[in-house]
Amino acid sequence: MTSVRVMVLAGVLALSTMPLGIAAAPAEAAQPAAAAQPFTAMTWNIHFGVGGVDGQLNLGRIRDEIAKWDPTVVALQEIRRDHQGTDQIKWMKERLRDLGYKDFYGSPPGKMGNLIASKHNLRNKGYADLPHDDHGRTGILLHATVERDGPDVRVYSTHLQSPDTDYHRKLRNKEVRYILENARIDRLHDPVVLMGDFNLRPENKMKSVIANRGFIDTWTTVRDSAEGVTTTKGHDGTCRANIDKVKRIDYIFGSPAIVADNAYIGCQTKASDHKPVIMRLRVEPKDIEISGAVRTGDLGRAGWAHLIVYTDKTSKLITCDNNAGDWRVTSRGYVPYQGDNFVESADGGSEWDRCRVQRSTGATANFRHVALKACVKNTTTGAVRDCRKHGMLERVYMGREMKAGYAQYRVGVDNRVTAKVCDTKADGWTVRSFVYDGEDLLVTWVKSAGNGSCRSNRGPWSWTRNGLRTETCLVNEGETEVKGCKRKPMAYAT
Repeated sequence: MTSVRVMVLAGVLALSTMPLGIAAAPAEAAQPAAAAQPFTAMTWNIHFGVGGVDGQLNLGRIRDEIAKWDPTVVALQEIRRDHQGTDQIKWMKERLRDLGYKDFYGSPPGKMGNLIASKHNLRNKGYADLPHDDHGRTGILLHATVERDGPDVRVYSTHLQSPDTDYHRKLRNKEVRYILENARIDRLHDPVVLMGDFNLRPENKMKSVIANRGFIDTWTTVRDSAEGVTTTKGHDGTCRANIDKVKRIDYIFGSPAIVADNAYIGCQTKASDHKPVIMRLRVEPKDIEISGAVRTGDLGRAGWAHLIVYTDKTSKLITCDNNAGDWRVTSRGYVPYQGDNFVESADGGSEWDRCRVQRSTGATANFRHVALKACVKNTTTGAVRDCRKHGMLERVYMGREMKAGYAQYRVGVDNRVTAKVCDTKADGWTVRSFVYDGEDLLVTWVKSAGNGSCRSNRGPWSWTRNGLRTETCLVNEGETEVKGCKRKPMAYAT
């Protein structure tokens, strides 16, 4: 698949002494932030145009519902090229052109039906096969880039396995992890939208895994999950849940650069056995310095927190609860070793899966150290448990009185770890840094030039390997002597 670009905040230098398997990435200049541009995204499993109540095949009702909401970009699942003698993708493209849609990308013949339609031109169109089931069948992850007047938006559409059996749950978990390796956030400024029929209820642990990789469930930042039931049954006439297990299984996830202003369900339509989800979105105009997420609770099921720090040193903290009840998720962005919180929050307080968005007011993040911590707290007793932390940015000073130089480590949801080392003085000793994952595999390493300057390097971090640790030392020019090593754990965002 075509990867999105990476914004590198510090220049990256290729090192001739770099170990095998660790490659330096090319430098790319930071781009100025563009003005926020609103757009509307819709996702809908159309059930091949067959109504969930009356069982009638009528693609015209699908077209009319899309016309009603007039989204900028729409992703349709369960749309077949050959269904009862009709090429549904071709039929829908012809009708949507009359509504102002300019460009399309549909799944190839023989693949599970998906269609992306846009009122703007599309580029970088493609797809990837999801993991196969025991019979060799596979879903797909469709992708395209929407070219707009504002920042382009990368869009993904997918449809995960059902029904809700042990076998299919395990297969869905594989599909989610595969999607997160392909629809990843490689540059924090990139607007990325991941949508489709995930067949995951709000309390499913994989929701937290998706959030942990930086994709925010846009619906819960503006509404309760209970207001967004997307199936035919399990709700009242407004699509609010009337059973304990909320049947919200269709989602629109956004990268850190995406902000939701409003959310809607096409509750009145009877054109499918699913209801369409419509999100009013915009691109955050502020430049993002770093973004990180952490899950909390038993195996990360309770919920999560997502911290975004901007280049103007303000921040935004999104705190979400999967389970509600007496135990709620609390979180804070803070300065390690000092304990100073620059932003803190708790979940939305609803009995139904809801996030709270808190922006920092006055206090700013210290770019030498930034960390995120999330816990679950009992609202009755005040007891706190299941805390996890994520060191997103940390600077380690070296030498006597910390004057020999420093190393700075940055890790977030962009699937890369950046190590930057700087000499404070040219004295024959340089700063060398290694970053290892939880299985002691080398993620990246870098050594300063020895002339008072800085160097940096980046490496991929597989989030399936628990944790990160850093090792920073002073070495002489021939690396025959090593002194003053400091070893620190950093990230536990799994």
